[in-house]
Amino acid sequence: MTNSTLAKHATETDRQTVPEHIYQSLREAGQRITKEREALITTLFESDKALTPYELHNMSSKHAEVGLTTTYRLLETLLKNNFVEVFLVQGELRYGLCKPSHHHHLVCTTCFKMRDFDQCDFNTLKIVDFASSGHRLEIFGTCSDCSNSAVRKTL
Repeated sequence: MTNSTLAKHATETDRQTVPEHIYQSLREAGQRITKEREALITTLFESDKALTPYELHNMSSKHAEVGLTTTYRLLETLLKNNFVEVFLVQGELRYGLCKPSHHHHLVCTTCFKMRDFDQCDFNTLKIVDFASSGHRLEIFGTCSDCSNSAVRKTL
């Protein structure tokens, strides 16, 4: 199964079935679903934050013992197959499990929570002398939880 086929499969599901859908797509691509891969995918699914590979590795230990190399390999596979996106936040690469449909992201630079948003006015832009093949938008800032916490600390 090609990456584009895996990506097509990803667009035919919703967030509630993402882990099972990832397992199915990996199996169809001839990859085994090990307890380590399940632990990593479960951890990504349970987190509302964009995680560094090291954070993912440490957090997944509550599900199974996972090697750091396995963590990096799975992230590479999930990235190639459009199941996660990578974000550069404050000089660190962070990964987040994403819904399969077209969307954009709000990323808190304090707690690293990610939120998807669907509003997209890209098609209304007038771009001259350039054929676009896609786009992505990430807005970095501070979430309301962190903003409220900062206000409480100053009072």
